[in-house]
Amino acid sequence: MEEGAVKLDKNKKTPFNRIKFKRRIGLVIYDIASVIAASYLAILMRYEFH
Repeated sequence: MEEGAVKLDKNKKTPFNRIKFKRRIGLVIYDIASVIAASYLAILMRYEFH
């Protein structure tokens, strides 16, 4: 094995990081909401806010 290689142990499970999971879910929701808002504003601008 090379000196800088990382050894993977398949029997060892990494602990579930709840804070990171909540942050990722929040970012996904934010992304979806921002795309919807940008699309809505683009449609309003296209039809001159009528």
